[in-house]
Amino acid sequence: MYFYMRDRYHEDKQLKHINAKYAQDPSSLSEYEYLVLKSMNHSEKLRPLELKKYKIYQLMRKEFRLDKIDSKDKINANPAIQNAEDTTAFYDSKAKEYDDAVKWEERGIFMGSKRKWLMSQAKGDVLEVSCGTGRNIPYLYLQQIKSLTFIDSARNMVEVTKEKFKKAFPEFKKVAFAVGKAEDLSNIAQDVKYDTIVEAFGLCCHEDPVKALQNMAKLLKPGGRIVLLEHGRSNWGFINNHLDFRSEKRMETWKCRWNLDIGELIDEAGLDITKEKRAHFSTTWMVVVKKPEDPINPDEKPFLDKLFGRESRKVQKS
Repeated sequence: MYFYMRDRYHEDKQLKHINAKYAQDPSSLSEYEYLVLKSMNHSEKLRPLELKKYKIYQLMRKEFRLDKIDSKDKINANPAIQNAEDTTAFYDSKAKEYDDAVKWEERGIFMGSKRKWLMSQAKGDVLEVSCGTGRNIPYLYLQQIKSLTFIDSARNMVEVTKEKFKKAFPEFKKVAFAVGKAEDLSNIAQDVKYDTIVEAFGLCCHEDPVKALQNMAKLLKPGGRIVLLEHGRSNWGFINNHLDFRSEKRMETWKCRWNLDIGELIDEAGLDITKEKRAHFSTTWMVVVKKPEDPINPDEKPFLDKLFGRESRKVQKS
């Protein structure tokens, strides 16, 4: 008990010192002090890479520059993660049988409810990247959608999506279907902007998922959102061990790198997470993402900020 109280006393003393420094000159904070202060801020969370750095600082209890861990300690540099491939030909060949192959796996883990959440976020002019065979079509809320564009690198997948959509919503005319890679989005649709860009289980199949996210961001209207339903690393070590152990088999079967850290990909793309939910032992990521310059929407504020009607406070180094 003595040691616990002693540690809490020193932590409280340290926090007061950091707050005093920040009030006087935010740029005077060391990297560790900045992370400590941000970790105590109820209006925002540490970004995934910041959280990792903060944990290392806590363990070492001394300051060191961030570039010492950036180059070799990113989870997405994990050797168990398979090399990226161009998956276009693979999914072209699987288009006709894909739905039958995955439907029982998805039903077994109630993935339909997650797809329903994803599409409930789609509003205004909507782009679905990596649309696949249109497995999100049954969950569309067309009453809140002005226009809809589907894109996938596999032409045969897009054809299946087109057939499904025309059958389900024959009266909806503001719909388009395109073939192309997410990594080339900014070239394919450089003059078109969207209110919402959605993607389900696509980052694991991109050759360059960070570039794909950056290209999506370029196509957002001011205040637009990227909404992702992805599988990736868990918060649980033993689950990650399983993902790593099965990663080679998963890549052979589905060309899917299911052990990527989705939070780190978003961080590396320079984007901000405004909402995050996790399911299936936290391996299923359900996130809403924005560009850093766009403001937080009222429904995206932390609970206490919404309850008391206050503005979300951000900790920034000058």
